[in-house]
Amino acid sequence: MAVKDNKPVSQRVEGWYRTAEWLIVAFSFTLVFIVFEMQAYTIPTGSMAETLKGAHFHLRCEQCGMEYDFDYLPGPNYGRPDNSVDGGNIPIIPAPPRCPSCGFYRTPAVPLRRIEGGREVASHPQLRSIMAYQRDKIYVVRRVERRHNPQAAGGVEEVPVEEWYYVDSPAVKHPVLKGDRIFVLKCIYQFLEPKRWDVVVFKNPLEPRINYIKRMIGLPGEKVEIIDGDIYINDRIARKPPRVQDELWMVVYDNDHLPKHPETPRFNGHAWTLPFSNVAGARWQLNPNDRPVFHLRSEADGGLHTISYDATQGNDFRATYAYDDPRAYEYMPICSDLRVHFVAGVPDGGEPTSGRIGAGLSKYGVRYRGIVDVAGRIRLERITEGGTVHVLFDEAVDLSAVQTPAPFSLANVDHELVLTFGPIERRVDLGTDRDAMGPIRPVMPEVTILGAGRWDLRHVRIERDLHYISEHGGRTGRETVRAGEGNPFTLGPDEFFVCGDNSPNSMDARLWDHPGLGNRRPDGTRADYRAGTVPRDYLVGKAFFVYWPGPFKPFNDTRLARWLEQHPAGRIAKIFLNVPRVDGMKLIYGGQR
Repeated sequence: MAVKDNKPVSQRVEGWYRTAEWLIVAFSFTLVFIVFEMQAYTIPTGSMAETLKGAHFHLRCEQCGMEYDFDYLPGPNYGRPDNSVDGGNIPIIPAPPRCPSCGFYRTPAVPLRRIEGGREVASHPQLRSIMAYQRDKIYVVRRVERRHNPQAAGGVEEVPVEEWYYVDSPAVKHPVLKGDRIFVLKCIYQFLEPKRWDVVVFKNPLEPRINYIKRMIGLPGEKVEIIDGDIYINDRIARKPPRVQDELWMVVYDNDHLPKHPETPRFNGHAWTLPFSNVAGARWQLNPNDRPVFHLRSEADGGLHTISYDATQGNDFRATYAYDDPRAYEYMPICSDLRVHFVAGVPDGGEPTSGRIGAGLSKYGVRYRGIVDVAGRIRLERITEGGTVHVLFDEAVDLSAVQTPAPFSLANVDHELVLTFGPIERRVDLGTDRDAMGPIRPVMPEVTILGAGRWDLRHVRIERDLHYISEHGGRTGRETVRAGEGNPFTLGPDEFFVCGDNSPNSMDARLWDHPGLGNRRPDGTRADYRAGTVPRDYLVGKAFFVYWPGPFKPFNDTRLARWLEQHPAGRIAKIFLNVPRVDGMKLIYGGQR
């Protein structure tokens, strides 16, 4: 039975009015919050990779299975407008990416044919022969290009395009993922001073209508200099806070990812072999049936058994970025800030009663070793090229809180040694001046693992630190950038210096070659800001959270997705075919130590 509403009309109208009033107030508060407090921002380019990614490919090495991301440059590589994102599957051309762990280079795609609006505009001279004998290796990319045409409705026409490519492997074919979407705290710098290592959004001084995102490096009144990849402030090295540092480690080798066809001659130009070997009769078992595990069976009270990483077989320690075009790898400088990590356990799965485990790193020809004795002692040493041992740290510790298998790591970063074993951490400050670790030399570092007793090592991994590039190719060859070594840059009041984490591929304060455009004066002219600086009034806010990382597109290469792509309204519906990468959601750490 229906229930009749006996309320007077005036009361019902008043209820509707109050509801509408509440919605207006809620919308107003939301609008004020977005405009003045928080803004959603999409990362347009790869200048902050790997911390934040622009449009990119998410790849998996077809040999070792390592997952990594590779930059999508629509202009130089694909003939598309800058900052555009094509959702179709695009073979990776022209430079094949390289796996950051095993060093495997993919085979590049070869363009065969291009059809625009049903008309062939380009064709490979051997197209018929390739189609006859290699049809199973031909991949066709279909998409729609929007082009300016004054005679078309709305001044834009849509042209169907087909691109044919020849590739050796279907793994080359990948969708383009859009850039990370982040939240930015606006106006925070009106109340708090920016901190070094903050990830900041600011108006590009050269084009103030465009927002840029970089990492804060230099603050007002400071002298900034980049020396051997590190940041020096007023002639002292600037150390990164631990959480920021954890974001910036990049893999060089991961023993959990071993290639399935090591005989293929495309691992840095040769067949793959395990890049670790025993030194001077050491007894590590590196190639048993359980390949990802290193075994040691020796006397606990005997000498140390050492294995060494061979940078001529595996990836070397140049400042290469898996995200970038690998054709420039051989010209990159050597990075000597490294970390070696593994999980140490004993064969029977119990607790070790005796033995030692440790690792070694070198920098500028000087070796550093960190050793844990399970009897309860931690030792850090420096060994000169002449073999002289200097004890940096030697302390009895309570290892009762360490349960094996336990993670071990030794890092040499920002002139500081950091040794961790389970929950125990010890640091040794080696000094903050330029030559604290010896004269700078372009020497390839060494990485060793050492032990005595019975050990099983899993998850062996070598990583390197972010390395800021201080030179670039100029008209007269290699030229020092602004604030590069020997070319320090001093900031004035309300001036800031910023750099991208993807140092070789970031147009930032090091390279800006024109003064910034300031606000207009009463007479109509503009004030200029000094080249290479971000003025305080151009700071927009601080990036603090990735709320929507580049999504997976598992349904991208389906009949439904292709049909939706052909219709403007369907492209909106196609968004719902994306699956968010929940594991990519994260806080963006900055200058809080």
